[in-house]
Amino acid sequence: MPQLEPGYYYGRLVEIGTDRSSKGTPCIYIVWEVTHQDVGGEWAPMQAERRTTRWWTNEKAESFTVDKLMALGFNGDLDRPEFTGPNDPRKGITLECRHEEYQGKVQERWDTPAVQVERTPWKGDEKRTFKAKFQTRRAASQAPTAGAPAPPPARPQAEPDASPVRDEEVPTMADMMDVPDEEIPF
Repeated sequence: MPQLEPGYYYGRLVEIGTDRSSKGTPCIYIVWEVTHQDVGGEWAPMQAERRTTRWWTNEKAESFTVDKLMALGFNGDLDRPEFTGPNDPRKGITLECRHEEYQGKVQERWDTPAVQVERTPWKGDEKRTFKAKFQTRRAASQAPTAGAPAPPPARPQAEPDASPVRDEEVPTMADMMDVPDEEIPF
């Protein structure tokens, strides 16, 4: 299977299921049939390729995965999966291909950037509370601590053309290689 270039593609969901990584981490996978590539803002038809997205369902990643699946209109039933709404992946959506290095090899990483997870903006009092905590912590980190030594003076910048001045000549590696074995101290 040839690697596809990084960028945006158009594809439709053809399969959804569950799997585990080689270390046993559970995930939900989606197989996409990729049919078009974004070339200069236009969808260019291409030979259909199948690619897989994996969204992890361990404790740290489950919330992210659930949000992604909900944005696709997933009903949550892996035995009888259904999708509803404007982002129905069976009809086709925008996909993103990135290249990432893993264990010394460049691999494709697929995701659904066009699927927007619904955001809930903070209320005014939440913003004010955050701002106050942030400013208090920032001020505390910038204030000098009692009894702490003063920070060192700023280091003078060397002239760009200046070369270091030596009080004595430092031997080169070639000079050190000419030392007889019996004079080496170890």
